[in-house]
Amino acid sequence: MTRELSTEELTQSGTAKMMVASLDRLDEEVEELKDYRERYHDASRTAAVLEVRLSALRRQSVTQEVVSTGSLVIGAALIGFVPSLKDQPEQMTAALAFGTILILGGIVAKVTRLWLGKEGDR
Repeated sequence: MTRELSTEELTQSGTAKMMVASLDRLDEEVEELKDYRERYHDASRTAAVLEVRLSALRRQSVTQEVVSTGSLVIGAALIGFVPSLKDQPEQMTAALAFGTILILGGIVAKVTRLWLGKEGDR
């Protein structure tokens, strides 16, 4: 609200006291708002750091998913290939063992990722 005061009103002691009181109140508000500005910048920096960390976790999660799924797929393909190796027992045993290891590794990787993801939510 804009108010224009005449010269006579400005010379009165009550007007000066009101103006000084208003200046004091405004100075206090400015000091209070400086604290909020500092807290805002601190929160903004914290949010930026957390966004970077979350982005890295998402990339890591995708990588872990690709590795575990790849292990499962390759392991299943090796086990599926075993019957065609019935004339070659050594290769059949190796394919079966390696396929089983890959499948178990893929399952363990997936379970570990899911379990760690739940732990991280707490």
